[in-house]
Amino acid sequence: MECRRCGLVRLVPRMSDEERASYMAAFDRMRQAGLSEKDLRKATRFFSERADLFAGLERGRVLDVGCGPGYFLAVMRERGWEAEGLEPFPASVEDAGRRPGVQVHAVTLEQFQPAKSFDLITLWHVFEHVPDPLGALARCRELLHPGGTLFLEVPNLDGLEARLSGGYWAGFLDPTHRWMYRRRSLEILAERAGFALARCEAVGSASDWYGFKQGLRGRLWQRGYVAGKSSGGGGGPGPLRALLGHLAAFYPVPMALAQAARLFGLGSVLRAWLNPKLP
Repeated sequence: MECRRCGLVRLVPRMSDEERASYMAAFDRMRQAGLSEKDLRKATRFFSERADLFAGLERGRVLDVGCGPGYFLAVMRERGWEAEGLEPFPASVEDAGRRPGVQVHAVTLEQFQPAKSFDLITLWHVFEHVPDPLGALARCRELLHPGGTLFLEVPNLDGLEARLSGGYWAGFLDPTHRWMYRRRSLEILAERAGFALARCEAVGSASDWYGFKQGLRGRLWQRGYVAGKSSGGGGGPGPLRALLGHLAAFYPVPMALAQAARLFGLGSVLRAWLNPKLP
C-alpha cells in the first residue's frame, strides 16, 4: 500500500511478530558464525567509514538502535564518544558486551529508559523494520538532546535499482521489511515528529551490482527471457531472449548500472540527518 501524498509504502505483512523475531535472531547468529580475523578487519574498516560520517559533530553520547554485535559503537568509542546501543536479540547483546566501553541494552526503543539524553542517535537499516515509523521518530525525539542529531539509513524506493527491479527488488523481497521510504516520505514523517530534515542523500553500496543483477534477472524471468519460466506457451526462452537474460547477469552490465546510479544520485540507499525543531 502506498500513500498518495508522501509515497510511503507499507508492505503486506508476511510474518507475525514472533516469526519475525525468530527469523532475525537466527539470521544474526548465522551472520556472526565463523568470522575470521580477515572478516573482522573488513568489518572494522566498514564501520570506520560509517563513523567518518559524524567526524564533524562534537563528541558526546551516541545511541545506536539495532546495534547488532556493536562494531559501530566500538569505533565511535575509540573516537571519544560515550557509546550505548539497543539490541533485542541476546546473541548480539552478549557479543557486543565483549567490546570495552560499549553498553548495550536488551530492550526495544519503546522500552528504553536512559538516565541522560543523547547527542546522536543512529538507525542503520532499522527504520524499515519498525512497527510504527512515526512513533519511533517521536521516541527518538524524546531521547535526543535539543541540539542533537538523528541519523537514518534505509533502502531507497526511488533508487535506480528499485525502479528497474520492480517486485524483484531486495527491499521488497526481505520478509522482515515493513516500510519503504522515499526522500519525500522521510521529510513528511520528520516534520510530523518535530524534526527538520537537515540533509538527505542517495548513495550506493559495494553490493549494488549484485542487487541489479538479481533484480534484472527476476524481471526478465517474469517476462520469459530466462530459463525456468515458459515464454509464450512453449518450452524455454528462444535464443535472443536467452541471450538477453544472460547479459543481465554479465558482471559489467549490473556494475555499470550501479555506477550510473551513484553518478546521478539514484543510489540504492537513503541517508538522512534530522535535527529536532526548537520551540
